[in-house]
Amino acid sequence: MSDEILKSGYLAIGSRLRQLLEKLYADGDRVYANQGIEFKTSWFSVFYRLSFSKTPKTVVALANEIGFSHITIKNVLRELQSAQLVEISMNPLDKRSKHVVLSVQGRQLLGDLQKIWGSYAQVLKRVLDTGHPDFINIIKRIEDEIAEKPIHTQLNEVVSPSLQLLDYHPLMKEKYTLLLNKHIRHLAECLPPPPSPFQIIQNGGFVWLALLESKPVGALLLERNSHNSFEINSLILDPQANERIIATKLLGRCLTRCHENNALIFAGNQTTPPLITQLYMELGIRRY
Repeated sequence: MSDEILKSGYLAIGSRLRQLLEKLYADGDRVYANQGIEFKTSWFSVFYRLSFSKTPKTVVALANEIGFSHITIKNVLRELQSAQLVEISMNPLDKRSKHVVLSVQGRQLLGDLQKIWGSYAQVLKRVLDTGHPDFINIIKRIEDEIAEKPIHTQLNEVVSPSLQLLDYHPLMKEKYTLLLNKHIRHLAECLPPPPSPFQIIQNGGFVWLALLESKPVGALLLERNSHNSFEINSLILDPQANERIIATKLLGRCLTRCHENNALIFAGNQTTPPLITQLYMELGIRRY
C-alpha cells in the first residue's frame, strides 16, 4: 500500500482491513493446501455453522446468524456445492427457499479440519495479539458501536453539530412563519397549508422546530389521531439546507417521542418529495 494511502489515516481503514483480510484468506488457503485439504478460508463461517446444525438451514437463516449478505452466502454455498461439501434441496414448507446441510463428504472432511483448527487458531491469536492482546473484544466493541449507531448517522452529527431540535412554543412563531413561506415558495405544486402549530399542540400533538445556527431550517408537525397513534401531518424543510440530515433528525425525534408514548406512528397520505418517501421507507414509517 502506498505512503499516500497510509497518510490518509482513518480514511483508509476500509482499504487496509480489506488488504489484511485478503492476506489472511490467502495464508489460510495455504494452510489447508499444506495439509492436503481442499478447503477455502472464505468458506469457514458457513461450513462451521452448518457443522453444528442438527437441522437444515436456509440462506436467510445463515445470513442472519453469520452476518453476511444473502448474496455472499449464496456465492459461498455455490462453491461448497461445487466441491460436493453441501447438499441443497427445496424447502418443503416454502418453495421460495432452500434447505442446506453438509453432505456426507462434508462431514468426513470436518474431522480432518478439526484436527488443524486448534493449532491454526493459536497461530492466528499470536499474530493478531501483536496488534493488541484484546483484539477479539476490540472487534466486538467496534461491531456493537456500528450496529447501535451507523457511521453515516454519526457523520450527520459531525457535519451539523450546531443543529438544534426544539419543542415549539409561541415565541418561535416568527421563525416558523419564515421557514414555512420559504418552503411553500419552493414547492412546484400547490398544497394546502398545514394547520397552525398551536392547533396541533392543543389537540395533543407535537411540533418541533430545527434551528441551524439559530436559523429555522426544518419543522415537523405530529398530529394525534387517538390515544395511541400519531400521524405526521407536515414535514417542512428549508430547500437551501441539507434536507436529508434535517429530515432524518426530525423523524428520529418523532419516532422517539412516539416510542415514549407507546404509540404508533403513520405518515399521512399527503404528497411528499422522493427524499421524504425514501426516508419513511428506511425508518419503517407506514402510510395510512
